[in-house]
Amino acid sequence: MLYRKDDEKFGLLLSPLYALGARLAPSIRRFYAFAVEDLKGSKAHSILDVGCGPGDVAIMAASRSRAKFYAVDPSAAMVWIARHRRRPSKVRFALGSSRSILFKKKFDIIYASLSFHHWPDKGESLSYIKGFLANSGEIRIYEFKKRRGVSKAVNAHTMDMDSLKKAAAEAGLRLSSKKETKEFIRVTLKR
Repeated sequence: MLYRKDDEKFGLLLSPLYALGARLAPSIRRFYAFAVEDLKGSKAHSILDVGCGPGDVAIMAASRSRAKFYAVDPSAAMVWIARHRRRPSKVRFALGSSRSILFKKKFDIIYASLSFHHWPDKGESLSYIKGFLANSGEIRIYEFKKRRGVSKAVNAHTMDMDSLKKAAAEAGLRLSSKKETKEFIRVTLKR
């Protein structure tokens, strides 16, 4: 099941608007640079992006890495946009979600950039994607940090560390490392 009843859905109208807005918004461009810089330093051979949206992070990171990139999103419109962008041949996009991955392989890194906050049952999702990790693999979650003085709607789209720690424990994962800037956070989880 790709979408559940109460999931935030990106359809034919919202997907192209999101893709355009992501390319124009300075904060999103800085976020992409943060995630790509972090991913390019890995020695991974295979990397999976869960909730890839229009594919920006996977495409940019693949152009700076030797790894093969696979990416899934529950929105057919987002996958269509990602597939029709100029990209390295080592990037594959497919329909999927944190609860449904059709690639039959193990990954050195599985990451979510700006999608973890959308997962309705984070523990269930982490437990599921953990099954796609290579033996020494890791899960990386990239999100905006919570900020003071902004609306609840804005902070609903950020990293909630309490929620992440609870979900990781439910999935049998441990917090391995954390990297923060003033705006962004990356948390790495391992078995």
